[in-house]
Amino acid sequence: MPHILDEKAGLLAEGRCGSSQMGVGQFCTNPGVVVAVKGPALDAFKAQSANVRKKAVALRMLTNRNAQA
Repeated sequence: MPHILDEKAGLLAEGRCGSSQMGVGQFCTNPGVVVAVKGPALDAFKAQSANVRKKAVALRMLTNRNAQA
């Protein structure tokens, strides 16, 4: 499925970032692993992911006490 990264690197990067931020990262389903074939498509995905992360808004934990802990 390497062609999917060629076609949808930006969309996949946005989805992964959004999923990892859901619930301020407190979900057990947080996507922490990407399995892909090395190459230009993966490099593009990684660059897109970095750009999406840089633009992401910092989210707040449920309470100030949680954030401090």
